[in-house]
Amino acid sequence: MDKVLILVTGMPGSGKSLVTNYFARKGFKTFIMGDIIRELVEKRGLEKTQENMMKIAEEIRNRLGRGGVAEILLERIRNVEPPIAIDGVRGIEEMKVFSKAFRCMHLIAVHSPPWLRFERIRERNRPGDPTNFEDFIQRDIKELEFGLGVLIALSDTLIINEGTKEEVEEAIEKNMERILSCGKESVWRYL
Repeated sequence: MDKVLILVTGMPGSGKSLVTNYFARKGFKTFIMGDIIRELVEKRGLEKTQENMMKIAEEIRNRLGRGGVAEILLERIRNVEPPIAIDGVRGIEEMKVFSKAFRCMHLIAVHSPPWLRFERIRERNRPGDPTNFEDFIQRDIKELEFGLGVLIALSDTLIINEGTKEEVEEAIEKNMERILSCGKESVWRYL
């Protein structure tokens, strides 16, 4: 069996970190795409607002292309021994970057309804997160315009996260053999 790269996508607050943390407990090395942006915001001495995060992300994409954040992360993980799980892939161009370095990739999309995601985001209270529903929806629209919806539609596995942590973990376990197998046809082989 080839070493598989697990990539996790989903709208903000859908439960990507819940899925990624599950893989971390199973021995996967985990990386978060958004940490690249947060580190650069911090390095520049900027406040961690949504506006500054979006500005830095846009600068990276203007300089390196739409897969720029993935390029930076790929350079960091180039010598990391699999298994690896990456949280927060946002577009096809980022998938293309990873597909050049990993033959076997499996994209897991995590879905939750907007009202539930907004509740979670308010509870986690991360710097830069929207504090009202209108700003939350506007951020969702920007994420979808970047291509997040395409990734969700083309994902290899869809996890619905409307219940408990245990239910999400059961859904992952139910699909684990397929997730870790490179035998099934995957969109990502054709990028």
